[in-house]
Amino acid sequence: MAHSTPTVGPSDAAVRRVGQATLLGGFAFAVLLAFALAFAHPLAGLVPIALVLGGFGAVAAHRSSPLAPLAVAFGLFGFASSYQAGIQPVEILFALYGYSYLGVWFGLRMWAYRERILSDLRDAVFALLPAYVVVAFVLTAVNRGSMMGAVSDAMNFSMLLYYFPVREVVARYKSGPRMVALALGYLGAVAIVRNALLLQSAFSSAEYAWQVTGSRAVANEMLLLVPAVGALAMAVHERGWLRPLVLTGVSVIFAIGVILTQWRAYYVDLAVGILLIGVLAGAAGRRRLVGLGVVGLVAGGGLALVFFGDFVTLLVLGIANRILSIGTATSSDISLINRFYEWEVAWELIRANPILGYGPGVSFGFFDAIFKGTWEKSYVHNGFLLLWYKFGIFALLGIVLAWGRSIWQGWRTWRESALPHSERALAFATAIVLLSLIPSHFVQTTFSTMDTLFAFAVVNGLVAGLGQRAALVSPHGPHSPTAAASP
Repeated sequence: MAHSTPTVGPSDAAVRRVGQATLLGGFAFAVLLAFALAFAHPLAGLVPIALVLGGFGAVAAHRSSPLAPLAVAFGLFGFASSYQAGIQPVEILFALYGYSYLGVWFGLRMWAYRERILSDLRDAVFALLPAYVVVAFVLTAVNRGSMMGAVSDAMNFSMLLYYFPVREVVARYKSGPRMVALALGYLGAVAIVRNALLLQSAFSSAEYAWQVTGSRAVANEMLLLVPAVGALAMAVHERGWLRPLVLTGVSVIFAIGVILTQWRAYYVDLAVGILLIGVLAGAAGRRRLVGLGVVGLVAGGGLALVFFGDFVTLLVLGIANRILSIGTATSSDISLINRFYEWEVAWELIRANPILGYGPGVSFGFFDAIFKGTWEKSYVHNGFLLLWYKFGIFALLGIVLAWGRSIWQGWRTWRESALPHSERALAFATAIVLLSLIPSHFVQTTFSTMDTLFAFAVVNGLVAGLGQRAALVSPHGPHSPTAAASP
C-alpha cells in the first residue's frame, strides 16, 4: 500500500530568519522613504512612521482578532478613495499597507498553510485578471500607450485581489459577514460625509440660484449605491420592526447620497434595485417595502431639511430636472450623444483586435460633439467595452461569467433554509446589489477607478463567502454548521 508523504512546512529557524530579514529590510526602507518624502513635503515624511506604527497596531489587533488586518485595510481605503488631485499621504499609506497585507495574505496561504486558493472560474478571474493587466504592459508598449496610465490601471485592477481575503473572512469566521457588511456601510459613510462637505462648500460660494441647482457631488457613487440598495433589501427580510426601521434609515441616507451625485445612471441603478426587491421579495416583502418606503420618504425629507435648509427646494428642482431628462437623454443630451460617438470608435477598434485588446494606457481619438474637436482618451464610458478594448474578449467574458456566478450564488444562498436568517437576508441583498449595478456599467467608466473595482471585489467576495457557509450546512453538502470559527 502506498503511503502518502506528509507535507513539510518551513522550520521554526527558517521562519525566524525570514521574519528578521523582513523586519530589518522594512525598517531600512521606511527610513529611506521618510527622508525622500521629507524633501518633497515636510508632512509627507511622517507617512512611513505612521505605516510602522499602523503595522504594529495591526499586528497587535490581529493577536486579539484575525479580522483586524482586513478591517485596517477597509479603514485606510475609506480615506484613500477620495478624488483629490495629486497623490495624498493617506493614499501612499493605503498603498504601502494594502499591498503588504495582500502579499502576506497570499504568501502565507500558498507557502506556509499550503491552502488551495482557486476553486472555480470566478476565483480564477479575480486572480488572473490583475496579473494579465501587468502582462498587458507589453501591448501598451507595442501600441505606444502611456506607461503611467498602464501603472494606474494595474493599481486599480489589483483591488480585485481583495475578493480573496473578504471571501475567507466571511466563510471562516462567525462574525465575518457582519464585519464585511459594516465595512461596506463605513465606506459609504465616509463617502457621503466627504460629498456633503463638498456640497456645503459649493453652496457657500454660490452667487446665483442656478449654481445651487446644478451642484453635484461626483465621487464614490458605487460606494454609496451598494449600501443604499443592500440595506433596503435586508430591511425587507429582517424580522420585527426595529432592525427594518434602522436599515431603512441607513438606506435612505445613502440613497440621498446617490441622488446628490446627480448621475442619472446610478438613479437607474437605484430604481432597478428597488424594483427587484419588490418583485423578488414576495407578497409579504412587498407590503413591508411599501410601509418602509413611506417611512423612508418622510425621514429623507426631514434629513434634507436639516442638512441643506433653504437650499432644499433648489436641489430638488435640479434633481427633478435630471430625472425627467432620462427619457429624452438619447436624443437631446449632448453628453450621452457624445458617448455614442465614443462607443462607435471603440467598437471599430475592438472589431479589429477582439482577442488580446490594446493594453492599459492606450488612447484612441473620437469626435467630441461638445468641444467640436478630437478627444483622445484611454477609457470608454461603458464598462464592458472598456474591458474588451483594453484586455480582450477573455477578460470581458471572465468578468461577465464571474458576475453571473455571484448573482446566482446569492440567490441560491438566500434560499438555503439551514442558514441563519440574517445571513440569508445578506445573501439576498448581495444578489440584488449585483443585479442593480448592471445598467450603470453600460454608460460609466466603472472598471477604470479604484473605488468601483474595490467595491465590486468586496461584494463578490461577500457572496462567495456566504456561499461557502451555505455549503457547510446544506443537505446536499458537508453537514458541519459549526465549522465557522469564532469570533
